[in-house]
Amino acid sequence: MEHNIKFSAITVDDLLGNDVFIQWLLFPDALLNAYWVGIQQKNPQAAQLIEQIRLEASELILSDHTEARVLLPCG
Repeated sequence: MEHNIKFSAITVDDLLGNDVFIQWLLFPDALLNAYWVGIQQKNPQAAQLIEQIRLEASELILSDHTEARVLLPCG
């Protein structure tokens, strides 16, 4: 996977503008997990920000799904 991000100076905007990162947030799989774990291992200065955004996005995605189930009529 190619990326044009300089991970030594990564920003939230860089990550949220990266299609591969967004794909990982929305549709994680073994390949994407390995890719982003590798990025974090090679760039420890970026690891904290990557993980923070991933966790916050996961919480948002989960809360959206929970809210949608509450709003949908049963049966």
